[in-house]
Amino acid sequence: MRVEGGATFIYRQHEGARGNTADRFAAPARFAKWLQYDQRIFRELQKDMPLAEYLPPGHDLATSSRLALIERFTLMASHLLVDEALEDLTLLARLADQGALTGAERRPLRLIAYADPWYGCGSVWDRPEFTTRLRQLATTSPLVRAIRAEAIRSFLRGVRSEGLGRLPLVAQRTLRLLTATSLTRRAPDRAG
Repeated sequence: MRVEGGATFIYRQHEGARGNTADRFAAPARFAKWLQYDQRIFRELQKDMPLAEYLPPGHDLATSSRLALIERFTLMASHLLVDEALEDLTLLARLADQGALTGAERRPLRLIAYADPWYGCGSVWDRPEFTTRLRQLATTSPLVRAIRAEAIRSFLRGVRSEGLGRLPLVAQRTLRLLTATSLTRRAPDRAG
């Protein structure tokens, strides 16, 4: 869906309380509130908008259904809608066409893996329920394995462009995608 013209809304920045009288919140909570409302909007879009509407111009659903699912998956993931993103990954895993990713399919995958959503609370790549299910789907689906590999390559591109400060996050996310091992260590229980 494309909207022609200029900005569709103006967002005023200030440090005071915001929101309407029924839903007031402090300035530091603004990103969490944006996420809450964005998730409501994008859940409705996923439910009501035809899959063909997710396609870039010049593509039709008959020949690009895989691309449409990837576009919708990345849109849902960018708004931290884990369940909705996983629904699309599951649909992708069930497709008959499990061939290599096309350039058009790689582009949205790179974007979602390269940059974190602006809400300031991480990414789907940090959510154990997401990465666990992705790993499970990758065991049976070459397409989901390719999606996982593309994400890892994009994580690494982030290190190249943003520097080594991003390396610990990249290592953590990569491990989550590749192994079921917990990344935290617990001290052994000691009796007595």
